[in-house]
Amino acid sequence: MKASGLRFAKATAYNTLHAFTNAGLLKSIVVGPSQVFFDTDTKHHHHIYYEESGELLSVPARQDGLVDLPENLVEIGPKRLDIVVRVRR
Repeated sequence: MKASGLRFAKATAYNTLHAFTNAGLLKSIVVGPSQVFFDTDTKHHHHIYYEESGELLSVPARQDGLVDLPENLVEIGPKRLDIVVRVRR
């Protein structure tokens, strides 16, 4: 935006992203206390977050609930596995 000469507040961008998330157009994936990814794929799937590179990889969900992890993940050795269960009351 700076190169084009246009200016707007970061809050405007974040408010828009959160509005899209609330409308079901995006999914937010929290990977840290101050780091959130916004995913355009709103279908059910999983993610692997590579801390060193900051890369977020989508992993398809299977019908049986298991996850097909990439082959190279076995070689790297995951630091930990985070599972988030989201429910509604």
